Amino acid sequence: MSWIVIVLLLLLGAAALSVWGAFKFTIRDPERTPPARDHVIVSPADGRIKYIRRIEQGTVPFAEKNGRRIPILESTKVVPMQEGYLIGIWMSFLVVHVQRIPITGMVEEQHYHACDKYLDFMLQEGAEYQNERNVVAIKSEHFRAPIVVIQIASIVVRRIISYVSEGMNVRIGDRLGLIRMGSQVDIVIPDSPSLELTVAVGDRVKAGETVIATY
Repeated sequence: MSWIVIVLLLLLGAAALSVWGAFKFTIRDPERTPPARDHVIVSPADGRIKYIRRIEQGTVPFAEKNGRRIPILESTKVVPMQEGYLIGIWMSFLVVHVQRIPITGMVEEQHYHACDKYLDFMLQEGAEYQNERNVVAIKSEHFRAPIVVIQIASIVVRRIISYVSEGMNVRIGDRLGLIRMGSQVDIVIPDSPSLELTVAVGDRVKAGETVIATY
């Protein structure tokens, strides 16, 4: 066996170990304890706050991934013309990829959108529309409009699993779903006179534990 073959085998082994290590990270599911106080909204995902955008009345909110806009057209079915905030949370493959319920309430609507094409973000125009995603609207008695969580899967590893269904009563910190590998979660928080955001761009957050807003 030549030294070239040995080097190739070593490289393949290292790559396999790296893939397995990344996969082990994605299937972690530690217990989380939500804050022991009322009137808070917790992060739906582990990761880093990528952006915080104001949503004005009459505009359609959009997520942003890899520099491309992803119109959240599905959310207009449950939160048309609302004012509020859109918070994007970027998740690396090293963080826990189980999402959590941000506020106690009821799942009013859920819209899953599959991706039936493998597209490269850098090569295909319009690839931003092809991400597999799941939109979950949670109605809380404290807000006139629902709080909406948008699970966005990676364009390469596209796998979203939902643990909730329409009409289900959910509590803050409950498991909402799972996204495999690198991905992103956005949350739409409707406006309220007493609403106050408690995170900033660049902050690291934990699903079910980090308070991102109070009301």
